[in-house]
Amino acid sequence: MAKASFRKISIYILGTLLVLLVGVWAVQKYKYMNEEQDYARDAKLVREFMQKWDDERKLAGRTPRIALSNGVARLQELKRVGNSLELKTSCISSAKIHLSNAMSAEIEGFLAFMGSDEAQATIAFDKARNHYEAITMKLTACNPMLQREAESALSVRENSAKAATSVSAVVGKTFKDCPDCPEMVVIPAGSFEMGSNNGGSDEKPAHHVTIAKPFAIGKTEVTQGQWKAIMGNNPSNFTSCGDTCPVEQVSWGDAKEFIQKLNAKTGKQYRLPSETEWEYACRAGGQQTYCGGDNLDSVAWHDGNSGNSTHPVAGKQANAFNLHDMSGNVWEWVEDSYHDSYNGAPNDGSAWGGDGAKRVLRGGSWYNKVPQDSRAAYRGRLEPANRNSISGFRLARMLP
Repeated sequence: MAKASFRKISIYILGTLLVLLVGVWAVQKYKYMNEEQDYARDAKLVREFMQKWDDERKLAGRTPRIALSNGVARLQELKRVGNSLELKTSCISSAKIHLSNAMSAEIEGFLAFMGSDEAQATIAFDKARNHYEAITMKLTACNPMLQREAESALSVRENSAKAATSVSAVVGKTFKDCPDCPEMVVIPAGSFEMGSNNGGSDEKPAHHVTIAKPFAIGKTEVTQGQWKAIMGNNPSNFTSCGDTCPVEQVSWGDAKEFIQKLNAKTGKQYRLPSETEWEYACRAGGQQTYCGGDNLDSVAWHDGNSGNSTHPVAGKQANAFNLHDMSGNVWEWVEDSYHDSYNGAPNDGSAWGGDGAKRVLRGGSWYNKVPQDSRAAYRGRLEPANRNSISGFRLARMLP
C-alpha cells in the first residue's frame, strides 16, 4: 500500500515537473519567438531606413563625402542626424560639397572661405524635392571680421556683424549668359603648385600660385554649334561629328575674334583663360596625372580610344570642378605667350605676356599618341595663326 502511494506521488511529481518544464519551454519559446519578431521588425526598420537613404540619396556603396580642395583642410567629423548630415572641419580654405541622390543629377557646390579656423555645417535633406536643398555653415574665422555663413549648396553669402560684404560669385554654380552661350562654372579662389619638377624643362620650376578671386571657366570646350551661333560659319574638319563636338581648325586669333563678338552680344567680359587659371581649373585641388584622374581613358579622348576623330564634349568623366575634356579631345588655346621655363612667371594667376611669337595650348587632343602630352602639367605651343584639326579653345569669364 505504501509502495503504491509512493509510486503515485512520484508519478504526480514527475508529471508536474514535466508540465512545468514544458511550460517553461513554451514560455521561453514564446519569448524567443517574440524576440525574433522584434529583431525581425527592428531589422526591417533598419533595412527600410537604410533603403530610404540609399534610394533617396543614391548612396548604395558610397557614403556622402566632403572633398576638401585644400590639402591642409581636415574633415574632423561627418555624421547623420535625422534627415541631415553634420560636418565639422578645421584649417579650411575651401571645400567641395558633393552629394548624390536617385531622382536628380548629382548636386555639387563649392563653399570657399578665407582663413577659417573651424567650420560647422548642417546639410538638410528635402524629402519633397528628394534632394539636399540647403547647407547652413557657420565659421569661426582667423580674422573675426570675416565671419561667414553659407546657405544652399550653390550659394554663398558673406555676413558679419562687424563687416558685412557680399560675395557676387556663387562658387560652384553653372550658368549661361544666353541660350547659345557656353555653359560656365564658377571656380573658387585658391592656391596650388603649378608645373612639375619631374616633367619637361618648360614645366619647371614648380611654383606656388595664388588666385585671389573666383572666376568662371567653360564646363566644356567651345562647340561647333556655339561657334556657328556667334560666327555664322563652321571651320571644323570634323563637321560630321555634330554641333556638340568641339570646334577645331581655329587659330588663337580666331578664338579672340569669337570672344570679341560674344562680348558684344552678351555685354560680358569673356576671354581666354590664363595658363595658370587653366592648370588650376584642371587640377581642381588635386595632383592627379591628368585633369580629373590618373586613368587617361576615363577622362580623355586620345589616340588610343578616339578613332582618329573628335567626340561630343562631356563624354568623359569630369574633374572635381565638374569640368569635362580638360585632358584630350582638342588642345586648348590660352592667353599666354610661350616661355621655355617658369622662371619669372607671374604667381597671381595672370597671363604671362611676351613677344607673342608662340602661344600656349594645354590639355592634349584626340591625336596624341603619347599619354604624357595630356598630363595636367604638359605645355604645348604653336604660332598664333596656326589652324589644325587638333586645336580648339575653352572660355574664361570675369565675374562681377
